Amino acid sequence: MGVLSSIATPPLLNNLHRARQSEAASLLSQLAVSAATYKDEFGEAPTTWEHLSEISAVMTSNGPTTSGKLTSNISTPNRDFTINRSSGTGDDYFEFTATPIGTGAVARYNVISCIDLSNGASDIRLGGRNGLATAAATSDLTCKKSTPSPNP
Repeated sequence: MGVLSSIATPPLLNNLHRARQSEAASLLSQLAVSAATYKDEFGEAPTTWEHLSEISAVMTSNGPTTSGKLTSNISTPNRDFTINRSSGTGDDYFEFTATPIGTGAVARYNVISCIDLSNGASDIRLGGRNGLATAAATSDLTCKKSTPSPNP
């Protein structure tokens, strides 16, 4: 019985982490849509969780969030991830990060997303999946047009 559980447990845990990661990815997609909708409706980029909640409720472990800057952490309803606007240059470019709560193998199952409100480009990356063996990084995102290197 011990051998069977040692063989079956790692794949089951990976599936559990991936399911939770998919939930976080859905939330980040919702945030990107809410940011674009807020900008369309109010003519300026959102800066607080309340702004995004005016478009679609942003659920946390304490219910809908109604305060705090986008750069402040919120917890997902199941308390599996913390989410924030991790960076972004200017008002029209947003990067959101969902970081797993926990260490070890679970840490690679992060989610990062971006949206450029000036042109609608968006991207989302799930750590440990889609060709990424480790946690996803900002450099994996493709929302911004890369500057071609000059020909020598």
